[in-house]
This record gives sequence, C-alpha cells and structure tokens, in this order.
Amino acid sequence: MLSLLKAIPETSMVTLENQEETAVIEFMYSAAQKASGTLHQVLGDKKKVMSRREREMMETDKQTFTQCLMEDITEILVKYDSDPQKAACLVTLPQHFDLSMYNEARAEQLFEGLTDQLRVATLKCVEPEILQELSKTYKYFCTESWTYQQTAERKVQAVMNEMADHLSQVTKRCEDFNDLDEDLTFNLEASLCRIAEFSKSFNMLHLNFITKLTPLLRVALKGSISDEAICAVFRILLNQFWFAVVEHSKKKDPSE
Repeated sequence: MLSLLKAIPETSMVTLENQEETAVIEFMYSAAQKASGTLHQVLGDKKKVMSRREREMMETDKQTFTQCLMEDITEILVKYDSDPQKAACLVTLPQHFDLSMYNEARAEQLFEGLTDQLRVATLKCVEPEILQELSKTYKYFCTESWTYQQTAERKVQAVMNEMADHLSQVTKRCEDFNDLDEDLTFNLEASLCRIAEFSKSFNMLHLNFITKLTPLLRVALKGSISDEAICAVFRILLNQFWFAVVEHSKKKDPSE
C-alpha cells in the first residue's frame, strides 16, 4: 500500500486513481485506530476493558504500524499536502505511533523530517479541521515521555513563534489600512485560525497575544475586520485565559 501511495504517475508502472488513493488512506486511518486501541471507542464501545492478551496484541499492532510507516510518512505527507481530504487523515496517523520505536531505531533524523513537514503543513494550512489534527499530533509528541520529547517541544515552540511573527506582520498591515482588501483579509483570517486551533492545546501566554491582538480589536471597532477574524481573536483570548487560570492555581498550590 505504501509503495502505491508513494508512486509517481510519470515513472510508476502502477498508479492509483484519486478515489483509490482516498480508500487506501482511509484504510490506513482505520488501521491506526485499531492499532492504538481507539477503534472500539469510535464504534461506541468505550467501556470495554481489554484483557492482558488484548493489550499485548494492541501494543504489538501499534509497534508494527509504526515500524511500517515511520520511514515513509514524511514522503506521503509531502505528496498529499495540497489535498485537504487526504491530508486530514494523514496528519492524524502519527498520533497512533508507538514513539519508542524511534528510540530503538535511533531514528532522530526521521523524526526531525516528520516534524519539519508538519511545520510546513501547519504554516500553509487554512483548514480548521486539519489544523486541529496537526495541533493534536504535536501535543501527542510533547506529552509522551520519550527520548525525543524535548526535540518535539522545541519544534512546536518554533512553529508557534513563526505563527506569532506572521500575525504581527499581518496586524501591522491591517493598522495601515482602513479597508482591508481580499488578500489581507484572507491572510489575517488564516493566521488567526492557525493560532486559535493551537491555543486550545498549548500554553501561549509567553507570546503575549493580549498585547498582539489589541490593535486588531481597535481595527475591529471601525468595522474593517470580518466576523470570522473577530471570532478567532476571542477564541484565542478565551483559550489563553484558561491557561492563565491554570497557571495561577498551580502557583497557589505547588503540590498540583
């Protein structure tokens, strides 16, 4: 299956049609859920308690799935990054990886390549559903205790910094114009959408979005910003407000 997905039409003897590619990717998505033990939850069997044998089989399946994909996932993501339907499934696959397989294979270079492609996908993506899955994938990398966790944290921090820098550039341009043209409106909405999706999962208080977003609120009072952009601004502020509440509660009770 992987060789068929990687196949280049101009050079390969056998290639898949668009619908066949979609079917293969959706099959891989289902296999990933089964390997990680989440398929029974999707099917509504959330209360099922797995036996020891079932857990061992799940761990073996997860390792096999990871081993099959870890060398090729980056190449496949690159090939289909402009197809939203396929990308939406593909970016979820690393959420089901057994990350210890990267440790055993000493595959830091493979992980670096994967996170580099996820960065590219994040910074060009404008689809909220895909951005949400990208955020979840990064979160999975950062919350699992494994060898390259610090690498993952560094990578996601770099992505968030780039998103913040892009927003600052777009905001500056918005302040310079009373009426935003179509391109500037699109760039603003896309920038805010990316940050809004990541702000659900990551603490961005250090990026000081309250200060960064204040100029946009002033522009909004003039009626120059779309409703979608205004909603995204308030989503970011609300999400980061909850992170601030959590931080404050931890300072009051260090034992938490």
